[in-house]
Amino acid sequence: MFRKMAILDDKQEFQTLAENKMDEVRNTVLEKNKAYLQDICLKELQSMYDESIKPKITQGTYFASGGYKKYRDDFAKLREDVKQKLPTSDSIIIDMCVLEFEGRYRKQDEEILEKAEMTESQIKKGIQEQQAKLEQEMSELERKTELKRKEKEEELRIHKEALEAQRELEKQELQERYERMLNEWRKEKEDLERKIKENADSISKQQTETKQKRVRKPALRETVIKTFLNLIPVVGPIATGIYERLSSD
Repeated sequence: MFRKMAILDDKQEFQTLAENKMDEVRNTVLEKNKAYLQDICLKELQSMYDESIKPKITQGTYFASGGYKKYRDDFAKLREDVKQKLPTSDSIIIDMCVLEFEGRYRKQDEEILEKAEMTESQIKKGIQEQQAKLEQEMSELERKTELKRKEKEEELRIHKEALEAQRELEKQELQERYERMLNEWRKEKEDLERKIKENADSISKQQTETKQKRVRKPALRETVIKTFLNLIPVVGPIATGIYERLSSD
């Protein structure tokens, strides 16, 4: 359909429509892939949490002195472990999933921090460090997201340029094919007209010759009769003399 319409699409309306449709399909596929990856990542994080962190909470390991730091270290290990388990996945999406997963346990984080045997200054320092770390992670995540967006825009621009070049090439090929077909049709038409004219001339010539033959036959007969009549005065006396001589003998 695109090839048939492209050669007549001088205003590029069909091209724009096709590109918009492809963008919609592409965005839909990307969103589905993103949702699928997020689902897998969150399930992996939950499985790792249930295996490595939840038992220690039940045992009270994190509520002892220095337990909060160990709790945060174990959460950081979850991030590294899930990245190793999903090495081909988008790292930005994984980071977003980790932050979302940590948000589920924010209240638990505060409880551990509150109950652990830490001085007031240590608690305040821990909170500040955690906030600073989260802000840094969010800033880095935003930077990566923006970089990823620019990369996608550049890929889309290159894709559109390639599509436009391909469209122009196909348009040119279709135009050349159309011109070849038109020239072949014109040549066949000229050959047919020439043959028709030659046949018409041949038939006309044959009809003329036949007509002339029919006209000449009566003229020859009249000429013979006229010649015979002209010879009667000459041949008559000779024949009479011959007859009289034969009679006298």
